[in-house]
Amino acid sequence: MVVASPPSATSTSLLANLPESLLGSFRQRMQDDLAFQRLIFLWTLANPELEKWGNLDTPPFIPNMRQWAPILCPKRFVQVAGGERSGKSRVSAQMLYGRTQPKRRYWAVGRQYDNTHPEFDYLIPLYQAAGAITDVKRQVQTPKNQPWTIELGPPFQGAEVRTRAADDVTKLGSWSVDGILLCEAALVEEEAWKRLFGRVSNRRGWIWASGTFERQRGDLWYQRLYH
Repeated sequence: MVVASPPSATSTSLLANLPESLLGSFRQRMQDDLAFQRLIFLWTLANPELEKWGNLDTPPFIPNMRQWAPILCPKRFVQVAGGERSGKSRVSAQMLYGRTQPKRRYWAVGRQYDNTHPEFDYLIPLYQAAGAITDVKRQVQTPKNQPWTIELGPPFQGAEVRTRAADDVTKLGSWSVDGILLCEAALVEEEAWKRLFGRVSNRRGWIWASGTFERQRGDLWYQRLYH
């Protein structure tokens, strides 16, 4: 089954930069993978609203040619590397938004809380476009030097997105999580990466890690893992 686009959505523009070499992979996932069908549906649902609002910081999402390969990867654990201003934060936010399910728990993790803020800021208009955030003051909390949270309504009723800081890996324990964005992953310690696997294991969750090699310090674990 292939999910049809909502009436005003333009899936053709969403696919404008899909390389011909990946067209077969796209068609296969749309045919076989219900979760991927839903992701594409949610992206096409949000794009017309984003276009109507005209916010230059969050325009309609049209992946570029280099972004399609990781988007089409069917693995639960995906590692993305790119330079500064390459769109990593926007793609990460799109992946979390497109995978959000009701009554599930999601994290955006960075070395410090502010490393997660770009992804978090992209998520707010995406969820607004889907109707899941109708009252920002009530549903979105952004305290200084503390975790930021989004509590979602329909169609993601009961789901929560929370930021976490990995500078103290002991803070990454205790909770089971359905999905994790690891933001600026090259800045966190390898131990944090390993602990996050434990957080998603019970629920067969996923991790989407993105980072920039140039910002890596000390042990180059993220670069080694990529290669």
